[in-house]
Amino acid sequence: MANEVLAQEAEIDEQWYEDAIELRGVHLNLLQIKSAFREYEALVRAEGDRIISKLVKPSDMNDEEFVSKK
Repeated sequence: MANEVLAQEAEIDEQWYEDAIELRGVHLNLLQIKSAFREYEALVRAEGDRIISKLVKPSDMNDEEFVSKK
């Protein structure tokens, strides 16, 4: 498939953002790392729930199957 066709098929309202942040001499203890991980996990879960909530059930799938796939 041509790239143009793929770009037309995928109408996604998401955009990747990346920023390089230089860190020097960072000192973190285990509690700080665990806290940062919990914060990151909460953000990922919220974003995942938002994306999953936008899914549309295919016509050939019943409600139980669709819920189990989510």
